[in-house]
Amino acid sequence: MDEDVNQIQIVIETGILRRLAPLLTHKEVEVQFAALRAVGEIVKYGTRKQIQAVVGEGILEHFSELLQHSKEELIEKALFVLGNVTTSTYARSLLLNQNVLQYFSPLLLHPKEQIIQNALWILSNVMSGSVDGVQIVIDAELFQFIVLHLDKVEKLSY
Repeated sequence: MDEDVNQIQIVIETGILRRLAPLLTHKEVEVQFAALRAVGEIVKYGTRKQIQAVVGEGILEHFSELLQHSKEELIEKALFVLGNVTTSTYARSLLLNQNVLQYFSPLLLHPKEQIIQNALWILSNVMSGSVDGVQIVIDAELFQFIVLHLDKVEKLSY
């Protein structure tokens, strides 16, 4: 794990994050996916400070476009990265300032189960340990979708 953190720090110190951010909205899907994967590795294995570096470079600003993409794989990966971002209180608050939750309604009704699961994971992270987080989900009118999916789980368990 320490080796991952050290390698991530070397990458961050090169200044590459500044160049990586615009690649998230590149016209070529392969480039977007590669950039998203790089961000995902940093966020998954990095320290809180390294996650803050990702957020500080404005990378989260590009996620609203990614969440509306026509390619399911890109949406799924974007949600996975956001799920890891929302484990950090600092990053979670910055993410919420980007109004990313406004794009969640269609994701919570998506035909692909993994997209729904990742979206629900993010919402659970947003709500965990914070009355404010719960209120944000309610204000975004997403709570009804959580109840809908909980109802599905309840019916499956009988």
